[in-house]
Parts: sequence; C-alpha cells; structure tokens
Amino acid sequence: MRKSRINPAPRPEPSPGSTVLQIGAAIARLPRQSNAAVRVVMENAARHGAADLVEACRQELLLRPTGEISAEDADAAMRMGEEVEGKELGEVIEIAFASVPPDEEELRLIRAVAGNPGVTSAELGRLYGGAFNFVMARLTYGRFGFFRRLMAPTRDQAELFMVIDRAAGPIRYGGLRPEAAAAFQRLGILAAP
Repeated sequence: MRKSRINPAPRPEPSPGSTVLQIGAAIARLPRQSNAAVRVVMENAARHGAADLVEACRQELLLRPTGEISAEDADAAMRMGEEVEGKELGEVIEIAFASVPPDEEELRLIRAVAGNPGVTSAELGRLYGGAFNFVMARLTYGRFGFFRRLMAPTRDQAELFMVIDRAAGPIRYGGLRPEAAAAFQRLGILAAP
C-alpha cells in the first residue's frame, strides 16, 4: 500500500500591517518576560529578519540588572512601575525606598555621597570603607521596577541619585541630586539641613 503525500496548503504571506502589529505586540510583552524568554524572542526575530524586534530585545536585556530575571520578577517589576507611573523623580525615589528600605551598606553609601560632594571614586571607597560599586548598583537595581522608566541602557544608573562628573581626570561624585537628597530626608535616611 502506497502512502500518498499530502501537500499542505501554502501559508499566506502576512500583510505588512499585521506584521507591524505583531512586532508591536511582541515588543509590548518583553518587559513582563524572563530574560531567557526575551533571548528566545530575539533569536527568532533575528532568524526572521525582524530588526526592530531584535533591537527592542537587546535594549530590554541591557536595561535589566545582570543575572537571570524570571517572568515573575519581571511582572513584579512592572507592577512597581505602575505604582509610580507619572510621578517625578523625587516621588519615585521616596516610594521606592519606602517600599524597599535600604540595607546598612546602602545607607552607608548614601550618607558617604551626601556628606562628601566632589569626592573621587578612590576617596569614596575609603570613606565608604571598601568596594562600593555593587552597592551603588543595588540602589537602583534592587528597586528596578520603580526606576525602570527613568533608566536608559547606556547611562550610569547611579546618575538617578548622584551628580557624577566625568569631564576630566578621575570620576567625581558631586553629591546627591537635589531630588534624591530631599526624598532621603523625607524618609529619615538623611538628616534635614
């Protein structure tokens, strides 16, 4: 008995409008997906020549903290973002640090920067009492959902809190941004002037 070959019907080509809508919908879903899922979307988009989607995936992964982010963590970050939607930086800082209070290392760093405007990285390390870069990153990434809309993949995220001068010579920390200082004062993290 011979098996017959069934030729499947050709798939219709998507219209340009539906492709744009599908890519737009895929981009809109990225913030709620795990890092692994975003990488899969990026690989599939690259295979299909969807350059806009590949770039959106790349930007999404650059924006996120290092390490793996689960879909649950990504969704929680989006809920945090919804809580601060439309708020100014000072309000966002206040809500973020009220919701996720700073630990002792973060408190020490905030106070070292606030009390010593103009310090270099080396001086800040001595004042802080050691390596502070990971602690500095935690200020933002430990509250990622709150700060997500204010962040840019190519920017030093510490700039949300601090005045940073890279103009000449070693990096200098010019103290806290006024919005950050005021928020930390309202929270009792810093003493009022």
